[in-house]
Amino acid sequence: MIFKDRWSAGRLLSEKLALRFEKIDGLYFLPRGGIEIALPIAQNFRCPIVPVFVAKVRHPWEPEYAIGAMDEGGSVHVSEKNRHFVPAEELEFSIAQAARNVENQKRVYAGLSPVLPEEGTFILVDDGLATGESCKAALKFLRARHPAGTGTLGLGVPCASTSGISNVRRECDAIITVDTPDPDFMAVGNYYENFRQVEQDTVVRILHDYNEPFIRRVLKPAQSL
Repeated sequence: MIFKDRWSAGRLLSEKLALRFEKIDGLYFLPRGGIEIALPIAQNFRCPIVPVFVAKVRHPWEPEYAIGAMDEGGSVHVSEKNRHFVPAEELEFSIAQAARNVENQKRVYAGLSPVLPEEGTFILVDDGLATGESCKAALKFLRARHPAGTGTLGLGVPCASTSGISNVRRECDAIITVDTPDPDFMAVGNYYENFRQVEQDTVVRILHDYNEPFIRRVLKPAQSL
């Protein structure tokens, strides 16, 4: 399936989620592309949107390929297999880049989302799942905030690779996709007619405008999770 754009994919994913969940208490997303997936879903379920600050640890020779990720708590998630194939010095450089990226996200988006409760149904969304490293790191971080037994922690994406699904399956309670996971998945952008870059200012504006009523309700803006 080829999606027109992220907004269209978000609306289709919202329909899929509605078949599974009557209520969603909070929607997490990965900046920046995930915001355009998240907004139509949040509007449908009338729930707040919260960014999760995760940065890819990129392969030093193939920057588009993620060998792991760092979450906003500073934990680095890189498999032993990937550590074995990347020289330690170059891996540390990639990790340092990821750390700077995470800190920048925290600085830019701080205070634009409410604090979510521990219990409830929470879904992490993104515009697609390739290696799954970023979503895996985000889900691990979110599981600490929403422990098993306190509700449901799910993942929703319009498109995904079968290997990416396998990579994240143990980290959440449910995975919802619009398109059937693809064993020959190459890149998320291949599944969109329009996959333009989402600007930082766009994310800030959407979070500010959409989340304002939720922040007023709890009177406690989140600096970070």
